[in-house]
Amino acid sequence: MNKNFILDLTVNTTNPINNKEFLWVSYNINNSTAKKYEKSYWMTLEKKCLSLFGINGYDLQTGAWFCLISAHLYSWEGLAVASWKFADTFVKQKQCWPPLTASQMRTNTLIWYIKNVIPAMQMLSDDPKTDSSLRLLEDSLALLTKFENNLFSGGGGFLRCYLN
Repeated sequence: MNKNFILDLTVNTTNPINNKEFLWVSYNINNSTAKKYEKSYWMTLEKKCLSLFGINGYDLQTGAWFCLISAHLYSWEGLAVASWKFADTFVKQKQCWPPLTASQMRTNTLIWYIKNVIPAMQMLSDDPKTDSSLRLLEDSLALLTKFENNLFSGGGGFLRCYLN
């Protein structure tokens, strides 16, 4: 994983729904049972996401998918870098698609991350990890927790529970 490439991506402010690669990734990641796929499957998904990022820039939905893909391919380090990009963009880039004004779409993206990426961390529990990757992941989850609390008017807290 090229950490600098991921962290330096520009944001996409337009809806990627008409992009065939976006639709392909959406279908394949939402209709998969992650445990049955081998590394080559996740590498194909990664290639499609990187292509989308290169063409359109970084959008939050593809970014959420990329977090799960990175966990499967690069373990804690990949998950940490991808989650930092996702969290930092989610909180700071109000125009990144889906924009802050599309609050239900943003909510759905965060819910997808919580339902799919957080459980993937359990499969990584025995993988080697570095202090720096764990700190970066913890910082990412802390950023998302603040947003989650605002989004769900203090009633969320799933991420906060996971951090404790």
